[in-house]
Amino acid sequence: MYCFAEPLINKNYTVAAKIAKFQAEFNFKAANVRFTPPPNRDAEGPLSVHAYLYILDRFIIDTYEHSVTFSMVLCTQWVDKRLVWEHESAPTSIVYTFWVYVWSPRIRFSNTINAESTVYVPVHVDSDGIVMRCQVYDIIAPCSFDLSAFPNDVHNCSLSFSSINYGSHDIIFEPWITESEISSSEWKLLPSARALNVPQPSTGNISTVVVDLQIRRQPHLYGFRVYLAMRTSHLLLALTILAPESCRISLTYMLLLTTCLQHGFLATMTRSSTETPRILWQSSASVFLSLVTVCSSLLRSSFRPSKLINTLKRTLSVLERCILLSGVGLLVVILLFQ
Repeated sequence: MYCFAEPLINKNYTVAAKIAKFQAEFNFKAANVRFTPPPNRDAEGPLSVHAYLYILDRFIIDTYEHSVTFSMVLCTQWVDKRLVWEHESAPTSIVYTFWVYVWSPRIRFSNTINAESTVYVPVHVDSDGIVMRCQVYDIIAPCSFDLSAFPNDVHNCSLSFSSINYGSHDIIFEPWITESEISSSEWKLLPSARALNVPQPSTGNISTVVVDLQIRRQPHLYGFRVYLAMRTSHLLLALTILAPESCRISLTYMLLLTTCLQHGFLATMTRSSTETPRILWQSSASVFLSLVTVCSSLLRSSFRPSKLINTLKRTLSVLERCILLSGVGLLVVILLFQ
């Protein structure tokens, strides 16, 4: 077995040595054209760069700062005819090298927090001159957080990256944005993209890609918890109207307590909004209606003093039980919010 393995090992060493030698020659060849203009500046037209944006599942949404922070992988692909080689006469058809050895568009993000070291970003080059480079960026994108439609709100965010050209319309980006969904969250990300060419008289033409992100809250995960208190207050209001006179006061107290808790919760959730949400106006109307109901019930009872005393006794007994039930219900709601 050793006799058969030794020639195979020697053969592998020979192939590896040829590949290493070829890659060193390729790096030297590519380095000579790294600081030159784009590959086809004097050819048939501008260089077409495919930009693939993969938005990772790591999000920090800040409604107070009106921004979203996330990680993103940007893969750019283009054709450089100066790096083509004959596959039949070479030991390999693919070369893995670093960004420092090849020409690539100088991409700059306007919202970058952090990026990988550009010197050691891996680059994939094949024998047809197709170059692909991928890099990870940490991005913070401004958003127009408007909670007027809470909990069915949609927020628009945007980020942009650009590449300085050597002349007019040297580089044209063709963006491809992947759709992503934030798992285990109440949000869903719906990305789209549009490419713009922004002229800058001082530096020539700059190819700019503007990426529009749409962050949408998922009502089926959040709306049920929001509307739970509202539906409870509506039910109590209906019971108050249909209930007999002896139970009406206790029901109005429960209605007032429920609407106040609901309004406080909604006000806490939407306090970072630039506009007052419609659901908060509805909650305010419910609180006002419950106050009117309590006042009207007390005024009706005040005209019958003897009956009022008996009603208060029954109310205290019923109210004690209602407070206990409300506490249990509030505990259940808090557990649902976790």
